[in-house]
Amino acid sequence: MTADEDAAGALAALARLQNAGDVHAELVASGPLTDWRVRARAEASRVGTLQAESLWQFARQRRGQVRVELATKPEWRASWPVPPPAAFELQAHGNWSADGPAKLEEFRLRGGGRRLEASALRDAAGGWSVSADLRGSGAPGFGFVPLDAREAHLELAGSPHGEAMLRGSFSALDLKAAEWQSGRLDASLLLRRSDSGPEDAALEAEATSAGTRFADAALPVVGDSLALKVRGRVPADGRGLGVEELRLEGGAAVVQGTLSVEDGWSRLRWALRGDASDLSTLSSVAGTRVEGRGGFTLDGSWDPRAGTGDAALEAMGDALAAPEAWWGTLLGPKAMASVRGAGSKYAFRC
Repeated sequence: MTADEDAAGALAALARLQNAGDVHAELVASGPLTDWRVRARAEASRVGTLQAESLWQFARQRRGQVRVELATKPEWRASWPVPPPAAFELQAHGNWSADGPAKLEEFRLRGGGRRLEASALRDAAGGWSVSADLRGSGAPGFGFVPLDAREAHLELAGSPHGEAMLRGSFSALDLKAAEWQSGRLDASLLLRRSDSGPEDAALEAEATSAGTRFADAALPVVGDSLALKVRGRVPADGRGLGVEELRLEGGAAVVQGTLSVEDGWSRLRWALRGDASDLSTLSSVAGTRVEGRGGFTLDGSWDPRAGTGDAALEAMGDALAAPEAWWGTLLGPKAMASVRGAGSKYAFRC
């Protein structure tokens, strides 16, 4: 089968391509179902060229192989918020049966100096797993996501009994929109739900980051090594979140507390406490030597629909000193400040 269309034809509309230009497409399929081969080629004058080859074997144990190449035009890439690479190459093959397991043996995607490799498995009992590795450098996130990582490994698995696990590790991670970088990030998420009734799902998450920097600088007090732990529950209807344990630790600082999202994700409540055993790292921010220990408590709630909330903040200091600054004489060995209020009315005490 061959097809030729002028600009704004049916094939471009079916592929949801705007301003694709003239389109030429070819499709050839031949062979018995036990060895069925398909070749396709499509070219859009303003987008680029797509070529694909595949082999399908429809026997009791079915198999499939696919190879796709895409080369794009500069004017089409320029229309993307984050321009994608000029060329992609995709290869995949796997097998499945009507009443048994299915396996994606290999999935490879290359483009923009990057290489993505993945595999997937669904067993006869209904469990499944997916793993993926990303290596290389070049266009961030294959050009579609504003982040970059030199290497990344992801694992996703689930069981028919209501358990799902996500684990990932990244090296040289750069979240460009947030100006946040991590030399090494490891994270895991476990969601466990009972299959015996409509009960809440248990949530556990952990993450560690080494070489952490924000806007090309390490965070004062916290340092460049962070550890996060979250434990909570998700209601059976999915309309909220309850965090029973929240702990963030880094350098000389620890923040811990609870967090909840209620009323169908319409109200946020929190109760946090932070302690810093050494405030000397604030010296680089203050521009003078700072000494002492400190801490804070922060309680409150927020309704995003109404745009209102309440909060209570208390900050405490002990053995405080800034001997080389004029304002250091105002600091006693102990200090306390608090802010409390709701809506647009707040009170400050020091």
